[in-house]
Amino acid sequence: DKKTLYDANGTPVWIMKKKMMSLYHTQHIYFADGNTLLFDISTKSMMSVQSHLQATVSNTLVGNKIRVTLEGTWRGYDACVYLGDVDKGGQPVARVSRRAYNVTQTNGDSQAYHVEVAAGVD
Repeated sequence: DKKTLYDANGTPVWIMKKKMMSLYHTQHIYFADGNTLLFDISTKSMMSVQSHLQATVSNTLVGNKIRVTLEGTWRGYDACVYLGDVDKGGQPVARVSRRAYNVTQTNGDSQAYHVEVAAGVD
């Protein structure tokens, strides 16, 4: 399973590939070339309907691990991304949202999202 993230101009930013046959849900994030690994995201839950998701991101370029938390609703159209655990004072770094229906979603497998990144985080 492969997904591509595009910027507002339609330029590929990164490619996400799902690891098959794993006990944990793992996504490998590559630069737009599709060959250079940027980082991995692994979660212990296979459920995609959670409103609270925690993932540990392993940065393969510098070798450290970062806890990322996402809070939102699976039926809703927005979520907030935090560095660290929300319960322990995690810092909000982004808001992800999408309209309930937009023209790009009529393509079947395509979904368009809007990502607002906090100042100084990107």
